[in-house]
Amino acid sequence: MTEKLSYPKTALPLPSNHLETSLVVHLQHKGVYVDLDKLGAEFGRFYRFGFDSTDVRVKKWFYCDERKKLTNNAAWMRMESVANKVDDDVRSFWIATQD
Repeated sequence: MTEKLSYPKTALPLPSNHLETSLVVHLQHKGVYVDLDKLGAEFGRFYRFGFDSTDVRVKKWFYCDERKKLTNNAAWMRMESVANKVDDDVRSFWIATQD
């Protein structure tokens, strides 16, 4: 989950006929427009929902124990680096460890 209003680029599908969803494209060019309605018509709609950040079932990804366990994992840290470079900002991510 993210607290940002925009859909995370790192969560976009990567169909071969929609290069605008490629992270490489977003790394090379800022402000690439992604038509979520067009993608949704092909792959299923994109939905947004809200959550209460004071709920104990959700926590900030950046500060949680689950992330701390991954900070020595080079592949994981590269993924976070890419997320930050395409302006997804891992500090805006939240997780839920329960239903």
